[in-house]
Amino acid sequence: MVVMRALVKAKLRLGSVCRDAKVLFDTGSSYTVMSSKKFVKLFGEKFYKLPKPKKMKLINGTDIVADKYVFLDIIVGKYSFETIFVYISDDIPEIIDVEGRRMETPDLIIGAPTMDEIGIEVRRDGIAIVLGSVII
Repeated sequence: MVVMRALVKAKLRLGSVCRDAKVLFDTGSSYTVMSSKKFVKLFGEKFYKLPKPKKMKLINGTDIVADKYVFLDIIVGKYSFETIFVYISDDIPEIIDVEGRRMETPDLIIGAPTMDEIGIEVRRDGIAIVLGSVII
């Protein structure tokens, strides 16, 4: 399986609060997840506790646990994707080592299942939004 990634500037909206964010669309990720530190910085502590924590791995193989969640709207250009389930984790570092490079962790990582659900594909030149069978 070829893993495709695209880092995109987008807006995240929670209720009436809308914030600019760096969003990584990652076909190799099974989850849509955000650092609790970044979430609180953008929106405050407006998340919910999961009934059971969820274990997952970051891009570099680091194990993390998400024990909170939130529903966010994601706005990419003129397209708005509403009520997206996002795991929130205390374990996501601000800087991550990926394939020998140190990089800032994006504000939000969107995994393949969420991309399938909302109709976004990652291409070599970024992302493509799929509406029905039409690619924009």
